[in-house]
Amino acid sequence: MTIIATAACPSSAAATAASAARNNREAAAVAEELEASSLVVVPRALHLDNVAAVAAVGPLLSSGARREAFREHLGQVACCLAIERAKGAESFWLPYVRTLPDMPPNPWLLTGTDLAEAARRRYGGMAEETLEVVGSDRAQLKLDHEGLMWAIGQVVSRSLGSGRASGLLPLIDMANHCSAARPPLMMLDEQDRLVFTLTSIRNGELAPLETGQELFISYQAEDMSPLQAWLKQSKNI
Repeated sequence: MTIIATAACPSSAAATAASAARNNREAAAVAEELEASSLVVVPRALHLDNVAAVAAVGPLLSSGARREAFREHLGQVACCLAIERAKGAESFWLPYVRTLPDMPPNPWLLTGTDLAEAARRRYGGMAEETLEVVGSDRAQLKLDHEGLMWAIGQVVSRSLGSGRASGLLPLIDMANHCSAARPPLMMLDEQDRLVFTLTSIRNGELAPLETGQELFISYQAEDMSPLQAWLKQSKNI
């Protein structure tokens, strides 16, 4: 999936960014320019991360022990995504789920190689652990091994960030990777609400897009090497 500019973005932004960081006043001006030149804006409330997953799934579990176990579980986002997919038209996340492929394009979902089989065993084990955590609630939640493997595949290939700070960002996760770009920015909008923004930045400077040009992001988190980023975000391989 790609994100293409449907209209050229302002060229004046590049000149502003080039002189950034000389002093605090100029840095503030650049921040305002970045906000003004953001091409994609997603509210923080639509970041499907571990916090959002626990808030959504926890109340659906029938015992305090299961809720506590789920709070410590590593597969929270994948579990939440699988449950939301099973809800169908009743899911708040349905518009996002519809953008996700039926077969996550991950190398570990392929067969015929030792590496792929080892990865399938690893993630298959995570799916089984998730089913153990939710216990008999799995029936009511329509949660099964196949659905969890689908969801794990989406999270492994699409989540941005790393560790417990990672999560799914609707629309933004459609953008392809470019090492010269940068990850989404988190900032306050004009109403002081936290949002994630996607701006065309190359090598630290704003890079205006012409109509038809693709908008890229970097998949690499601060604690992630380029190789790790490439292996993690396999959907564009």
